[in-house]
Amino acid sequence: MRRLAFLAGFVLLAARVLAAPTAPILDPSKVTESTLPNGLKLVIKEDRQWPVVALGVYIRAGSRFETPAEVGAAHLVEHLLFEATGDDAQKLAPFIESLGGQINATTLRDFAHVDLVVPSRYLERVLPVVTKAVFEASFTEQACQRELAVVKREITDRRERADIYMDEMLWQLAYDKHPYGRPIGGSVEDVDKLSYETANQFYRRFYVPNNMTILAAGDVEPAWLHGRLKQLTATYQSRDTKWQEPPLDPPLTQTRVKAEPVQREISLLSFAWRAPGIDDKPGVCATDLVYTLLGQSGVGRLITRLINDQKLVLSADVEFLTQKQPGLLTITAVVPVGREEEAQVAIVKEMQRLATEPISDQELDRAKRLLYAEYAFSNESLDDQIGSMGFYASIDSYRFALDYIDQVMKITPTQIQQLVTRCFKPDNYALVILRGRKGGQPDTAAMLP
Repeated sequence: MRRLAFLAGFVLLAARVLAAPTAPILDPSKVTESTLPNGLKLVIKEDRQWPVVALGVYIRAGSRFETPAEVGAAHLVEHLLFEATGDDAQKLAPFIESLGGQINATTLRDFAHVDLVVPSRYLERVLPVVTKAVFEASFTEQACQRELAVVKREITDRRERADIYMDEMLWQLAYDKHPYGRPIGGSVEDVDKLSYETANQFYRRFYVPNNMTILAAGDVEPAWLHGRLKQLTATYQSRDTKWQEPPLDPPLTQTRVKAEPVQREISLLSFAWRAPGIDDKPGVCATDLVYTLLGQSGVGRLITRLINDQKLVLSADVEFLTQKQPGLLTITAVVPVGREEEAQVAIVKEMQRLATEPISDQELDRAKRLLYAEYAFSNESLDDQIGSMGFYASIDSYRFALDYIDQVMKITPTQIQQLVTRCFKPDNYALVILRGRKGGQPDTAAMLP
């Protein structure tokens, strides 16, 4: 699942749903699926409550699919989709916004996607423009050079944010060779090596119907949409991408630490343990419960013990984003300068307590209910529902979005202990330290070459 984020609205929602964690969040009875002759998958959730439709195009063409010579190409192609596809074409974003809609696109490690929301009365006008933009994008050298400059500015701006900079360092430290270790979008140096030809070849290879899923939710007739998309995409043929899954890095067998001095009054510590990929669904659900037990708002173990009781940590954040292949469970903490080593020991100890001390049924039940509430909150809107189903459609099957809560509710305390014992050991993590200026220079023994 995604980062556990707690907002003011979440507290109100939790109060409503905690008493009934078995109610469906994404009702399977409202969802239909089909596959067109060219391999394009369609997932449609009919909901006539409001006259709007959310539409998502999800392409298995994230940064994981890049070769070393193509680093940054996936993100660049996502940018180029918003350019005109010919003299008679309309730029995608201005067209959608002119209809009172909204649109955005994102590149992740496992996939790229374009999501939009429009009044349902305009869906017939929108479909031809969106399908043409995705399947018939015609990149020009000028557009490519312009977007390369935009992408490089984004990368530079990203490096100014300590949390993003730290996250990129952590993934690079945790993976030696696997593409997951590369920054999404690459570095400025990587982007400087990209060419128009490279971007165009990446697009032609992966933006084929059998490598995509189109999802819709809202005021739409499934049979009509199926027929219309079949008509609009009939000329786009299935094609083998001839891509092979990159081999996994060996498991971490010892602690990896990288430290840097920073001009700050505090220090930041970010831990990463290799976590289960989507093929291990019980492991994914158990990991979601681990980050809930550790980081849930107000009552998570890191908050109650290290922040409230010991006053050792100023703040803590736990994240886990399910990946196609094994990803990372991360813990990031803000600590007073000079207490970095003490905090490191304490955080690892809290993780190990999940393996060595039985979790009470009461604590686990509370974590499950809070996770249910968070999942319900993150699927309130139609575009959120497209995001959830599209996310899992790109790495496995959209059905996991529908079944997710049922599978979480089946996880036992023993399964969590077994997961922590197997995956989150006290000596198999990566750690990045941004050490505040009052702490002096980092210990050279903690530095990696």
